[in-house]
Amino acid sequence: MDCKSYIDERKKLWEKTKDIDLDKQWRIASWYELIENEETFTELIKNPWYLMEMHFTVVDKEFNEVPFFLNEVQENFLNNTLLPLIEKQNKKEIEQIKIKILKGRQQGFTTLITAFQLCLAITQDGFRGFTMAHDNDATNSIFSDIAKGFFDSLIDEMKEKPKRSNARELVFSGNNSAWRVATAGSKGAGRGKKLKMLHNSEKAFWKDMRKNAAAISQALTNYSIEIDETTANGYNEFKDDWDDIKNGHSKWIGVFYEWYKTKEYKKSFKDSSYTEKEFIEAMESGQRFMNVDSKFMNLLKELKNKVNLSIYQLHWYFDKRLELKEDVFQEYPCTEEQAFLYSGRPYFDVELIDLELLRNIKPIRIERNGEIEIYEEPIANERYVIGSDVAEGLDCGDKSTFFILNTRTGEEVANGEYILEPDDHGRLLNKYSKIYNNALISVEANNHGHSTLNTLRNECKASLKLYVRESDPDERKKKVKDRYGWLTTEKSKSFMLDEIDSALRNGHIRIKSQRVLKQFRSILKEDGKVNVNGKDMVVAAAIAWTTRNSRPRSSFLGL
Repeated sequence: MDCKSYIDERKKLWEKTKDIDLDKQWRIASWYELIENEETFTELIKNPWYLMEMHFTVVDKEFNEVPFFLNEVQENFLNNTLLPLIEKQNKKEIEQIKIKILKGRQQGFTTLITAFQLCLAITQDGFRGFTMAHDNDATNSIFSDIAKGFFDSLIDEMKEKPKRSNARELVFSGNNSAWRVATAGSKGAGRGKKLKMLHNSEKAFWKDMRKNAAAISQALTNYSIEIDETTANGYNEFKDDWDDIKNGHSKWIGVFYEWYKTKEYKKSFKDSSYTEKEFIEAMESGQRFMNVDSKFMNLLKELKNKVNLSIYQLHWYFDKRLELKEDVFQEYPCTEEQAFLYSGRPYFDVELIDLELLRNIKPIRIERNGEIEIYEEPIANERYVIGSDVAEGLDCGDKSTFFILNTRTGEEVANGEYILEPDDHGRLLNKYSKIYNNALISVEANNHGHSTLNTLRNECKASLKLYVRESDPDERKKKVKDRYGWLTTEKSKSFMLDEIDSALRNGHIRIKSQRVLKQFRSILKEDGKVNVNGKDMVVAAAIAWTTRNSRPRSSFLGL
């Protein structure tokens, strides 16, 4: 038999008997059989992680000793992320493996990674593994409840008496391997070690995260493995690192696991004060239920329709919402954006935005290699407005954007985000204005917006399609005649953000693009101020909506 066959046999025995003593007898017998089979034993040494499901046991939530079989999330991470990277590393295609895991509570990653390190420590010569926890309680729990529990559960025939087994460390003299756990920031943690694997647990909760992470990472050897796993802790340094991964500016790989990937998260209606039928009716109608607002009930309905969750999974999530209130989104997120929600004060209604993100509307067409998304072709006799934010050009990192809105329905029909010189941006705006029935173009008139406006007026001869703002007192004093475009000031910025916020909450505007929605979601209000730097799609959408509503003295006739 190969190693997988042994695992399957153990699973079948357990499913049939649920007897831990019989399981131990099987482990003893199978071990003697395995070591006499040179081919299978060699397979195990090359793939030591098989030991986890062949021989480890854990204590379950009812405090019973049971075999350690991987759950769906653990198996997915191991087989789809970690092992393929190890295969590449073994072929010398990559050197260091660096993975960040963003997840919900109690999905089993600390248990899995600890078990994985112990498998390597037991089977490999000179292995050095290390786990860094976020506080002392977690450090003690990882050692005593997880690592020591795994080691103590091994059959005697497999055990080598550790050279040292204290409150934080297992050291094996036979193969000169060791595994240790410490608390982030503790004196000398990891220094002087040559680590082959490093597990940073709940890293978003570390004090002085960057400083402590840098110190321990220096101990890693070439061809090592480093894994960060954590629930989110708001908009902190870990959020910055995660954004770098998503923007392609990091050597790390990021993986996210939604709460519902853990199949055991489900709940019957046995002890509920309401019936299953009452719950389903409230969810399907989107009505407020048990003091839970309609937005959450609509979210449940979307999870049912889009993710195909069972009624018992949905009821479990509803129960967590009753228990944790809004913190449920951070503790048990449906999206990675949702995980980072409750730090600072979101400017827009993120529950509504999350509902749209979950609907996951796809563009009907993309252009310029994805820089432009089309959601609806132009319709005869419909009127459109284009809002635009202008970047500085090719030497600058930010991007020029546009957002096209159907003025009657309030629906997004297209958007664009790209790096172009301001004059080329103007030519592209003129192109899409023509496509969408000579749509009104409202360009932010600040800084490089003037160059875009000049191109539209002088080269494209598009003055009749340009938004003309009402003059403010300062402009009247200065006798400003050229009032083309949207002028952003502190006052006008607050006005346009309030206008589009109201439109979102009241369902007057429909934003479809995932990238636009994610920018809306990330804007925070801190100390009464709102920073939209780098959120150029939000600015473009807000300009489009506010222009649509303001109806100034301009050429936009027929609105």
